[in-house]
Amino acid sequence: MSSRTILPLVQNARKATNFAATAQTATQRAAHTDVQFPNFDSYRHDSTKDTSQPARATEDDRRAIPSAALYGGKLEIY
Repeated sequence: MSSRTILPLVQNARKATNFAATAQTATQRAAHTDVQFPNFDSYRHDSTKDTSQPARATEDDRRAIPSAALYGGKLEIY
């Protein structure tokens, strides 16, 4: 056989083994125990980092800052 007829057969065999390897690794992962979740603590308000306090206890403080900035900007325009 010439190299022209063998080369496509070899390439197809590689694709088949790559597909089989991909399918095998996909079936090995049955649980999400190895997922790493991102840490967003640097983006949180300091008042919400304490998990013993309910969110309603710090709700007014968290809403006051954006509202003050909004109304302060509106007053500055007029």
